[in-house]
Amino acid sequence: MRLQSKLISIILSSILILSCENSKTKQTVSKLPTIDENTETEITVWAWNVAAKALVESAKSFNQKYPKIKVNVQEYGLAQNVYERYSVILSSGVGVPDIIQIESDYVQTFAETYPQYFFDMNGYIDIEGKVDPSKISTSYDSEGKLVSIPWDSGPVVMFYREDLFNRAGIDAASIITWEDYIEAGKKLQSVFPNVKMNGFAYSKDDNFWRCLLVENNTYCKFHNIYFNFRILFVESFSRFH
Repeated sequence: MRLQSKLISIILSSILILSCENSKTKQTVSKLPTIDENTETEITVWAWNVAAKALVESAKSFNQKYPKIKVNVQEYGLAQNVYERYSVILSSGVGVPDIIQIESDYVQTFAETYPQYFFDMNGYIDIEGKVDPSKISTSYDSEGKLVSIPWDSGPVVMFYREDLFNRAGIDAASIITWEDYIEAGKKLQSVFPNVKMNGFAYSKDDNFWRCLLVENNTYCKFHNIYFNFRILFVESFSRFH
């Protein structure tokens, strides 16, 4: 028996339960089937490389309680590769998996575009007080459906040249706010005119740009109304340039 439900997604990461079906139909359901340790079934999970490996490890503890439920984690390379696959599958409605992994930034994009495939987990799980508070708002769609379960949060760090900071008289421990960061950057450039506080890596990863937008309170979407991304990006970037 294959678990038939609405898609569950994982946010970064989160998990979303999709309105699942078998690979050849478009059947969707609004209620999860009842399962216990004696239920024989298979749950298919789609994820990208690093997170897929973590989910495989998590499945081991799950199988200690539910040994007859097979968790089939399928890895599809980098995150962007997975998102492209999601778009194709959800557009067709055929072959939708039981669970998908997705970064919190993209939860509402997929849940609002393909709402029929995202299972409302209200009543099944309460995430309040159990997950990182910053992940709660992105776990719901615009109608209040709980469409994802946060399970991972990626910490970030900034490396800096201690020798240059010392020569410029900058105390790294005193940089608490973005305003402190900007002032430190000005101080650094007053001593080293040709040294930039930030180095912009040329890569396909847009995390840095998303962070700037979030800090400028502009990276969001409400009720299917998208902001002018280009204008807001320029505003956000100019703040830290």
